[in-house]
Amino acid sequence: MGPIFLHIKPEDLNKLRNITLTYLEKNLAIANSINNYFTAYHHILDLIPVTVRKFFSGHIFPYNESYIELEISYNLAVIGFYKSSLCSLRSFFELGLLYIYYDRKDNSEEIIKEWLKSQEQTPFKNNIISGLIKIDIVASFNSEKDIINPISNLYSKLCDYVHTRGYYHSHTFLSGSNVVRFNRKSFELWLSYFESSMELLITLFILKYPVGFQYTPINAKFGLNVPMGGFLNPYQVDDIKNILDAGTIELLQRISDNDDEAKKLAKEINAMPDISQDKFAQQVIEQDKFWIKQMGFNQWKKNLFEPTYSNIKGDQELREYYQNKLINLANWAKENGYYY
Repeated sequence: MGPIFLHIKPEDLNKLRNITLTYLEKNLAIANSINNYFTAYHHILDLIPVTVRKFFSGHIFPYNESYIELEISYNLAVIGFYKSSLCSLRSFFELGLLYIYYDRKDNSEEIIKEWLKSQEQTPFKNNIISGLIKIDIVASFNSEKDIINPISNLYSKLCDYVHTRGYYHSHTFLSGSNVVRFNRKSFELWLSYFESSMELLITLFILKYPVGFQYTPINAKFGLNVPMGGFLNPYQVDDIKNILDAGTIELLQRISDNDDEAKKLAKEINAMPDISQDKFAQQVIEQDKFWIKQMGFNQWKKNLFEPTYSNIKGDQELREYYQNKLINLANWAKENGYYY
């Protein structure tokens, strides 16, 4: 078989990737902003409730799939596939909206079943938006600050790239050529849609689960054995607020502070005693033993222990603690057949 004729060759994509990454290295504000948005959306996973009824129901699938599409969108933008990156961004946006739509009555574990098995069509845009505005807390927010129209408009704009609404929504226009090449304006266009879609989705998630803007020091109370979903740590809330404008933050905070269920949950968390140092230390040891069981002592040491130990500078007491910990875990691994 002869060579495949390609306008776009793999080696060209590697070159373009390096060009884009160089651009980001020279524009650290943009690179840091992208990282901040990814971090904020990643935190949302911890806010999504995982109740006994929802456990293993697949209710979280739309969010998980949306995060994958978000990463795909970024990577496509980095290698110059701007139109395709916007198509994946539309999928990200739709799936994020879909998660909230299915859990609008807190029973996503039931109503998602047929769709999850591919026995039901994905709801149309208008059906999704009609479902969102029926969530009382979303309607309350929307009465003060319009969120439904921006959602609808952004959805439509991203659909224009999916359906190639003429020349200005094409690969050719966005690349400025019939081959891929770096286009700063097109990358920044993707960035603007990336930020807008993230801000709208994260606002909706906080509205759906307003306890997210309450003070709930989960790590301080539970250590490593935190609840599976339903709460955010204070640092996570700070990261989320970092990508939202002041007006949105103020309104979300006011709505959260007036939500009886959110306040009740936060009160219960804060009433708990902080985890003791001894109990936390035991949790750490149990977690180390878990990973040693999974990968063997030597791989655990290489992957998890050594990176942490190498970062300890000048604290001799802490270094001795880690050295003793290593000896004790090595002995335990030998006794239990995990020393390999």
